Amino acid sequence: MQSAQITTSIPLLPNETVNELEERFKKQRYVTATEREELAQCLGLTATQVKIWFQNRRYKCKRLAQDRTLQLTQIPFNPMFASAFPFGINSFGSVPSSSS
Repeated sequence: MQSAQITTSIPLLPNETVNELEERFKKQRYVTATEREELAQCLGLTATQVKIWFQNRRYKCKRLAQDRTLQLTQIPFNPMFASAFPFGINSFGSVPSSSS
């Protein structure tokens, strides 16, 4: 017996709407209930859609920041910049001592 697949599609917001939300997000990461209602009415959305969009956008921002931090920690060691370490390279465990 095969199970029936139920597919639901989430409608995408028009680019103009997303642009408006992005502009608002740049100015204000959190909106009050009143502001959410006003914004929803101006954009033809429900207050819940606006609330969820802001929640998702804040999460995306957080995730991107974490990704950038991870990328910075994975930069390979370059001996050319060893003088940037005032306490020596070995104090950071990056390169073993060759004069042991």
